[in-house]
Amino acid sequence: MLDDLFKNIPAISAAVSVLAVVVGGTFSFVQWLDVRRREQKQQRWTDYSKLLAMIAGDGSKIHSQIGALYQLLAFDEYATISIDILDASNRILAAQGNKPWTDLMAPEVEKVIAALKAKVA
Repeated sequence: MLDDLFKNIPAISAAVSVLAVVVGGTFSFVQWLDVRRREQKQQRWTDYSKLLAMIAGDGSKIHSQIGALYQLLAFDEYATISIDILDASNRILAAQGNKPWTDLMAPEVEKVIAALKAKVA
């Protein structure tokens, strides 16, 4: 029995080596996935923030602002906060008498708010 064990030491050590490589590789892959997910989440937040800046009027033309407004629909994870921001912007800019916003953006904002509310519900 002991002789058989000693005869199989090379096979056992090879199996242990392979197992160690597989476990180490799996651990590294899981870590890489975690880092990648965090990077993607940060990039989405950056993209979302840029859209909000464009909608708020960072010097972009009105058609770019409207396009950015509709791109918000791709950010489901921020739907609730988008509704609050857009609703507040509509009320504030209407109260200030901002004619370009009221005439051109407000109707589009209402459509986007309705679409976002449908996603949240």
